[in-house]
Formats: sequence, C-alpha cells, structure tokens
Amino acid sequence: MKVRLSLLAVAFMAFLLSACGNNEKLPDLSANDKADGGGGAGTDKQIKLVFWNNRFPSVDSSDKTKKKEDFYIYQAIQRFEDSHPGVTIDVQAFPDDISQVTKFRTASIAANGPDVATLWTGNYLLGLKNYLEPMNDYFSADELSRIQGWDAVAEGLDAKQGQIYGVPSSSDGSMLLFYSKKAMLKAGVDDPSLYMTNFDKFSELMDKLKTSGITPISLDKTTYVFHFLSYWLAQTLTPGGLADLVNKKGHNFSDPEVVDVLDKWGELGTKGYLAAGSSNADEGQATQLFYTGKAAMITGGPWNVEDFQKAMGDDLGYMRFPDISEKAPITNGGLGGAGSGWVVTEYSAHKKEAVEFIKFMMSKEEKEEQLKGQLAFIVNVTDVDLSKFTDNPIMLYMQERASSPNNIFWPDNVFPSELSAEISSLASLAITGKMSPEDFAKKLDEKRDELLKNAQ
Repeated sequence: MKVRLSLLAVAFMAFLLSACGNNEKLPDLSANDKADGGGGAGTDKQIKLVFWNNRFPSVDSSDKTKKKEDFYIYQAIQRFEDSHPGVTIDVQAFPDDISQVTKFRTASIAANGPDVATLWTGNYLLGLKNYLEPMNDYFSADELSRIQGWDAVAEGLDAKQGQIYGVPSSSDGSMLLFYSKKAMLKAGVDDPSLYMTNFDKFSELMDKLKTSGITPISLDKTTYVFHFLSYWLAQTLTPGGLADLVNKKGHNFSDPEVVDVLDKWGELGTKGYLAAGSSNADEGQATQLFYTGKAAMITGGPWNVEDFQKAMGDDLGYMRFPDISEKAPITNGGLGGAGSGWVVTEYSAHKKEAVEFIKFMMSKEEKEEQLKGQLAFIVNVTDVDLSKFTDNPIMLYMQERASSPNNIFWPDNVFPSELSAEISSLASLAITGKMSPEDFAKKLDEKRDELLKNAQ
C-alpha cells in the first residue's frame, strides 16, 4: 500500500561489511548478539514490548465468539513468551491505511510509539526513518540472503547501496482481477482474459457487462486509485521512470503519456464502469457488491482469496490486470511485492528484544505455522515452499506471478507518502469528471515540486 524495483533475492557479505564500517550509531550489541538479535531467554528482567499490528488478524467481525487464543498472532506470541521468560508482548491495533503514517509519526515525535510495528514499505516506511532503528547490523549475511524483498525497506529502495530500516514481513504476491463467471456468460463473454491486452479491449469488456445490466467493477477508496492507476502508470513509465517522475528527472505528471493514462483511468468513473461511491467505499462495501452480483469484477490480493472463494464458490474466476497498451514497456504484469515490513523504533528501550521478536516471527518454523494457520501470505523466505501447505490454485498462481520480472513493486510506495496522499485526495474529483486529467496532472506536479523544494 514502488532499473525495475525487483525483490532482493541475494544479500552480499560486502554489503554487510560496508554497513558495519560507516559512521552510523551501532546498536548496543556484543559481537555474539548481532547475529541473533540479542538475548531475551533466561533474563530476569521484566520487559514489555508494545507491538502495533496491522498485519495479522486479531478479530473476526463475522464470528464474535472467537477468543484471542484462536488467532495465530496470539498463539505465536505465547510461543515467543514461553521461550523468552520475562518478555511480554502487548498487541495494539494499528491502521492498515495511509493514516498509519501520521499516527506513527505523531507518536514517535513524542517517543510515545511502539517498540515494534508493521508498516507499509517503500517511502511510507522510509519517510519515517528518523524514528526507526537501522537493521543492517542485526542480521548476518545468511539471514539477509534468506529473506527476499530487502529493497522495499532500504534507503533509495536499493539494499545493496543503502541502509535498511525494516524487515520485509512477507510478499503481497501479484494482485489479480477477480470476476463472476455467471456475469461474464450473461454478457456473452466466454473468456474475459482475452480483453486484458489494452485499455480499448478492457473498455469493450466493461461495455458488454454494463449492457447486460451489471456494474462492471467494484473497488474501494484505496484500490480504485492504487491498483489500476498505479499499474498503468508503472507499465507506461517503468519503475525507473516512476523514480524519475518523483525526482523531476525527465518526467512530469503533465507529460502527454501520463495525462493519457490519467484520462483513461478517469473513464472508469465517467463512463459508469466503476461502482458509484467507490471513492468513499470501504473494503467491505466493495466486496458486498461483488458477492451479491451487483458488480462483475473486483481486484484483490492473497488476503482476499479465502473470503472470495467462500462467498463465490465455483462462480469465482481470476485473471491478471488489464494492460493500458500492448506497446507499453511492461506488459502481462501486475502489482505486488514486499508491501509490509517489520520495524523497531529508534527510541525503544528494548531494541534487542524487539529484533529477536521479529526474527522469531520470520523464522522457518513460524512461517510454516502461518501457512498451517491458513494465513493468506505469499512466501518471501527461501526455506519455505508454499506448495507444501496449499494446493489452492489462486494462491499458487499469485506466488508464481510474484517472481515474474513484470511484477511491479507498488508505485505508491515509491512516491513520497505526501505525494501519495495528494493523489488519493484529488482522485475522487478526477474519477467523477469534476477535475480534468490535465488539472489533475498539474496539481500533482505542483505537489511534487513543493516536496522537492522543501527537501533542499
């Protein structure tokens, strides 16, 4: 919620050594502690770690009878506490939307935030780096190479060159476009995947659906901006071009090819393809339109798969995202990657224990427990094989596409969080035709320029 920004598969010893040789303040660890995150086991100290959690389910709105111990996260915490006498974890709910940035920053200014948290990666996380403990010196070369996705939490989005400020918690896989098979057949469409090659073909599909009497697509206040629009911008400019756009190095939002993307995306709203009110809808409202047959398509990630399958049964179909053009530099791709990362606050009094908790949660044993518990995570560690824990074809398809060179790291994570917030704020006007694509682009250029000026 980001040269192609691929997930880092191999970490180099030189990278680790160079990090240790700089002038950054190093963690208060002995040489033996650096590789294992310090010792919590066997201590007589009473330590409470505050964990701001937005990654692991801790309530079930559809089953109020569930107890805390029924959820994986509390089971994992119990295992950690049992193996680390004197250390307890206080789990606190944390927003899984863009408001997390403001909440984390506000608390951290007063050094009143958590010890450990999960944050959106890329520039959402990196924009908070002044409050985050650098991670380089807590992880050995072997530990670095085992976990994939370090670029997403590294300064400059390049773990080979920059300091790392978090630990990629998992992979978001590759977002897919889900659909109702019945709705497609009613519209006279046997194979909707044939309409994914360019925007005109996608529009043709949506016209067929609309004519049949169903709203073509239902999205929520986040996905209507940061799924199709993000993918179309990224495949048009390439991830490297997005970075140039942010830094005003040869690209502007007002460039004709970018305005064309904004224009086509706006047609989702102005031509009635998108469910009314999507810009204000929460995820539950958007999915209900899909479940009840009022919308034919919806986007989703691995966390949606189980619910979609339960609600739709054999009527559920899935396919990749539509391309803006078959001539775009990147086609047949998608969005995803390491969208969430573990962090330790710079002001935590218990950094060693916080890192040890993260390592525990990233261990082979806990990754397998997460999969046994049917948490909808795509694997980002080299020693766990998703196919040994599920035969779900959708999850395996997402895992396969996640490793494709055409799977693009979330563009909004590449943008400064303030720019992403501006895009989100103005998008509701642009999608309803109340703001022209040209004016939308102009406003985004102005915000980008303001941020660059303030950074000087």
